Amino acid sequence: MVRRPEWRITSRPNPWEIGSAFDNDPVTRWRTKQTAAPGMYVEVDFGSTVNIDRAEILTAPDNQLSRMRLLREDGSNWVPVAATVETIETPLPGFLGRAAMQEWKARRADYMMICNTDWYARDVISFPQFWGLTQVAERGACHLLRNDAGLPPIEPPPQNRERERPDPATVQTHPQEH
Repeated sequence: MVRRPEWRITSRPNPWEIGSAFDNDPVTRWRTKQTAAPGMYVEVDFGSTVNIDRAEILTAPDNQLSRMRLLREDGSNWVPVAATVETIETPLPGFLGRAAMQEWKARRADYMMICNTDWYARDVISFPQFWGLTQVAERGACHLLRNDAGLPPIEPPPQNRERERPDPATVQTHPQEH
């Protein structure tokens, strides 16, 4: 079922990002950003009576469904829906790095700071052009990258990464003598 404009969707916590749970985009997702606790929910009001014979809940590999109940409103009461749970691992549809950066760009994220200890840093720093990023600064173990994902792919930089770059804070400039 494709999301319709008359649906009202809310959640507790993090209601600001709940739309990402229903956008059919593999690079976005909704998260509670908190440890699972009683009282958390995702609620969909379809705007009218809808017959549903199946509900698919897709989660990221780093997310575990701790407990979930499907409920329906029966007048003024919430009633549990009998459900059979089946877990199916579905592979991702290829590399999504550039698509993720395009999503960030659409949200006006023009720059990204990553450090070598970030879990994704090695891939991003080694191949920024695949992500739609251009490194614009580096300080110690951290890198500032410009998000160019809305532009055509950028050619890879020359392969001179082995050479140590000077720290801009320690470089001294000397005026030219005339």
